[in-house]
Amino acid sequence: MIIRLGKTSIHLIERFILEALVGGIRRQASESKEYLDNIPGFLISPRAISVHWFKDHIAISYDGDEGAKMLDSRLNPTFTHATHFEQNGTYPFSAVLGLDLPRAENENPLQSRMNLGVISISRRGLLFCDGTFSELADRGWRMEVTDSSGVILGYRESLVAKNDCFNFQNVFLFSRTYNQDVATNRIKWLDLIPYNLVVDADGEISKIEMSPTRIENIVRKAGARPYLIPTSYRQLKLDIVNKFIELWGRKSTRETSITRFVEKQDHKFLITMNFGALNIYPELSCPRLSVIGESIRPDFFVQKAGENCDIVEFKLPRTPRALVVGRKNQRRFASWFSAYIAQSESYIQHFQDCMHREDVKSRHQITVDFPTVTLVVGRRSDINTYEVRMLLSKHPGVRLISYDELVDGAVAQLYM
Repeated sequence: MIIRLGKTSIHLIERFILEALVGGIRRQASESKEYLDNIPGFLISPRAISVHWFKDHIAISYDGDEGAKMLDSRLNPTFTHATHFEQNGTYPFSAVLGLDLPRAENENPLQSRMNLGVISISRRGLLFCDGTFSELADRGWRMEVTDSSGVILGYRESLVAKNDCFNFQNVFLFSRTYNQDVATNRIKWLDLIPYNLVVDADGEISKIEMSPTRIENIVRKAGARPYLIPTSYRQLKLDIVNKFIELWGRKSTRETSITRFVEKQDHKFLITMNFGALNIYPELSCPRLSVIGESIRPDFFVQKAGENCDIVEFKLPRTPRALVVGRKNQRRFASWFSAYIAQSESYIQHFQDCMHREDVKSRHQITVDFPTVTLVVGRRSDINTYEVRMLLSKHPGVRLISYDELVDGAVAQLYM
């Protein structure tokens, strides 16, 4: 029989979530400061609640501000519902994240329960499908920021047994996209609750049965331990480093996505720590005022301790072809890379004109006097060769740094 989800059952479950789950959490939080301190804000004032219906379980995930803990705030979350009645069993992560995750073959019920238990108990589960961990580690992804014992390499999703109940918090799942990029998916909070659906002759759900004792335990355990959020300076910064690595590692990422990420206030350290800078200034327009140079708009002006600014320009981490081409005695930079060098030298040339130096000072209140231009491009193996260094020596004022070295420089400063 085909099970149909009607308006009545949707209304019943939404009322149950708001009154029994969120309402129960609010009541506990109003009676205990420790409980309130332990839970994330989105359980008090959820902005969005997603409900996934399986034959034997209901999966409820929450989203919103982790720090918003106003008990008197009005409850008005946006609900979304999705049904998975056609599935043969419960596979929550694929359903909640909208992914087609690899599944465990010839599942051992005990092994499946152990895997799910590890993820649930750790309260910060890291699930790496296929070879995603080795690829991230190669880019400099930092495991120590995770503060997690719930790490599974080569993850394959396990079937949830009919009567099992789980709570998952801060599950980070690394999987492959259609073009083989590493995609990062996060579940902030997911309650997976067994239930019994009573279905009428037309296939519509007429009754939803759950254990009241189990619901009480879910509410009680929600605030039994602190919700894990990175709090130390190093953890917070390493968390950003990891997000940066995940971003530039995708084939679909554009240069503008990278610069927009780096220019955020909390992300500027990725540049300042590498270049000994006091501040960075993204995309300042510098018009042409004379016959020398041209109008320019570098990605970043980087202000050093002596107030003078250098320039940092981001290109893509994946080089389209070899940097160096030509016969043995006629080696040269490839035309696509020569264009990057020419752009960098146009920046240097622009500020050889005193009119341009005076204009940038009056227009943007920064000093730019014979700047060095650093190109962030490629991986370590692309640019750290003797041949590249020899050819680059013909272009004084232009430096190269790989994405690996940018990450290494920031991380090294965090461990000093």
